[in-house]
Formats: sequence, structure tokens, C-alpha cells
Amino acid sequence: MRPARRGRERAGCEEVVRDGETGVLTKGDPMALGDAVIGLLLDAERRAVMSLRARQTAERLFDVRLMIERTLAVYAAATARVTHPVP
Repeated sequence: MRPARRGRERAGCEEVVRDGETGVLTKGDPMALGDAVIGLLLDAERRAVMSLRARQTAERLFDVRLMIERTLAVYAAATARVTHPVP
């Protein structure tokens, strides 16, 4: 994941939410957010498709086993660089 940037055009987690596919990103404007919510409330099929895609994306990106493997890899890399024992 990339770090958050200042001055982004749209509010939301653009690295995870794909606008129109797994959710709706707005430009930080309350009216745009309201329009997006109303649009989803009025379109059950679109809501269901986005929900399914979002769940599949979350399961793929945030799988516990994958997160554990990545965390252990970070720890292994960090400890491999230690040149002296920690007291």
C-alpha cells in the first residue's frame, strides 16, 4: 500500500476501493457523498455486485495467512540486519 497523500482528489482508500467496482469514491464533498449513497440505495443490483467484488478483494488482500507471512518476512529481514544482540 502506498502512504496517504495530502491533497488527494478523492476521499477514500483508493488503494483498496476501486471506484465503481468495489465501492464509490467521492471528492470529499458532502453532497457528492450523499449522491453516491442515494445512488446505491436506489440500485440494488449495483449494490450487490459492488458488495461481492469488495468482499472478494478484501479476502484476497487481507487473508490472515498472507498477512502473517508478510509480517514474518518483515521480522526476518529486520533481524537479519541485527549485528549485535539486544540486551
